Amino acid sequence: MSKVKLCDFGCTRREGTLVNKIRCTWVPFQPPEIHEVIKNERYACKRSSDCWQFGIVLFVCLTGNPPWQSADPIRDPDYSAFQRWLKRRTTKIPPTFRRFTPRLLRYFRRAFEHKPEKRPHVTEINKYLKDSWCISKISHSATSTSVDVSESLARRGDSLLYLDTILDDRHNVDENKNKLRKLLNSYGLETTVDQKVVTKRIWEWVMQCDSNMDLEQGLIGSFSTEDM
Repeated sequence: MSKVKLCDFGCTRREGTLVNKIRCTWVPFQPPEIHEVIKNERYACKRSSDCWQFGIVLFVCLTGNPPWQSADPIRDPDYSAFQRWLKRRTTKIPPTFRRFTPRLLRYFRRAFEHKPEKRPHVTEINKYLKDSWCISKISHSATSTSVDVSESLARRGDSLLYLDTILDDRHNVDENKNKLRKLLNSYGLETTVDQKVVTKRIWEWVMQCDSNMDLEQGLIGSFSTEDM
């Protein structure tokens, strides 16, 4: 994570360009100002949306799950809880954010600001690259907590998260995904996922990366002392 690279797959537009809302966009990826756009309504591209979406990508890379299903403070309880914490109406950190250090929490507070004009530039992340992002003390209870969070997310039935979940957020059967699952099964490919194992492996990988970074910094410091 020492370098951050953005790729657009040919979808980049200049700031201020009017575009239509893309139907296939992953809902948890949408900032609130885009989520609120109704069908066939056009909106202007803004850099503040890039900051939000990069924050979502970073969160998913560290946890394996999105922080919420939609940036809707009324319908989504997870997003509502985060906004209450963001506005300091409560001191209780949302469960899905408790594994992070105060420094990374500070970044998420800024990146996930509900009002676009209050979000920083996407390069804000550069200020946090040398910081630890996850709480270093890992224990059985911490792992259990992360597993519980993952299970609660999986039970919400987001068909866009996992292939073995066939219900979308409107509780309608996703026929295309069901057909794909049957096709893969016919070739002997397993599509079910043990979320406990996935979450545990992701958590262990993140903590190992953090430990390696601390070790490298310690070695560099010792070499510098010897040179002096």
